[in-house]
Amino acid sequence: MAELAHVHEKQIRDMFDAKVRWRIFQPVLRFLPADVGEDRLQDAICQTFAMFKRYALEKHVLLSDAILVHSCRQRAVDFGVSTSTVWARTRQLRDELAARIGVEMDDERRAIVREAA
Repeated sequence: MAELAHVHEKQIRDMFDAKVRWRIFQPVLRFLPADVGEDRLQDAICQTFAMFKRYALEKHVLLSDAILVHSCRQRAVDFGVSTSTVWARTRQLRDELAARIGVEMDDERRAIVREAA
């Protein structure tokens, strides 16, 4: 892991884009079923990019390719975790919390406080 001084988000995207273009994540496909392999790989790459970006911006650490590929594989083969299921669970928990504290959520998920009668 290399230390970063100051890096911009565009530079981080360009670095990660180069890794994807070099196809460093392709070996992960062999661990996935053929019918959902591409979708799972794309989702895992997105989650890995979020981790790569967080480490670069918040901790000023550039993760090695081996760590990124390992992370991508773990995310790809874990069928219980995907970006869509995480967002759905987050929405469900937020709605449950809103119901507990007496707040209604409208279609656009903005809080509307109930008026006390």
